[in-house]
Amino acid sequence: MSRVNDNVYTVYDVLDKKGYYSRNPANAQSFDPATKESLYKGPVEFPKMYYHPMGERVNTNAGEVISTPLGAKIVGEQWELIHTIVANKAEEMILKAEGWHDQPWKADKAAGRDVSKIEKARASAPMTQGDRDDYIASLEAKLQTLGVDPKEIASVTDEMKKQAGGSDGAQPDARAALANAFAPTEALLERVKVPAAPTAEASALRESHLLD
Repeated sequence: MSRVNDNVYTVYDVLDKKGYYSRNPANAQSFDPATKESLYKGPVEFPKMYYHPMGERVNTNAGEVISTPLGAKIVGEQWELIHTIVANKAEEMILKAEGWHDQPWKADKAAGRDVSKIEKARASAPMTQGDRDDYIASLEAKLQTLGVDPKEIASVTDEMKKQAGGSDGAQPDARAALANAFAPTEALLERVKVPAAPTAEASALRESHLLD
């Protein structure tokens, strides 16, 4: 909804004025301007927004320099994370492989900005299907790097899915169960058969505890 009357006008107000939201079938209020019939199709997976791998930003408002008792200060400065839109699963897989993030706080973390409050809040929040899938996908990739047999990887991830439940809104202790049962490097490696002569990269993974 536009907030022009409150003297605030953003890119979202522009999109609203152009009818972007009213034509988007993911929005419950969407409708066909010609027939006035609802276009709503319920929650949809795409499009999605992805954020820069290194959390790079662009300055959208240079702000204003004002004088204060403590010296000059910049106020009103605004920054925007570099982002892009994916329209389907194929595009999403490409961006994920390139390191793009599905949440802005992840991009901020990659850039070294403080996201501790967000992480703390997420740790106590219900575990979503997306959380579970991301966690398991990351683990699968690391086990593949270690050269673990695909059948054993499937066995481990199947067990993880059972522990986490399979639906949105799984309880916070499901997140802890996954971490406690599978995250520590040695505990995880006890569950799978690692090749006798692991690659240098696999050895580095073990030593640096990237599976933690």
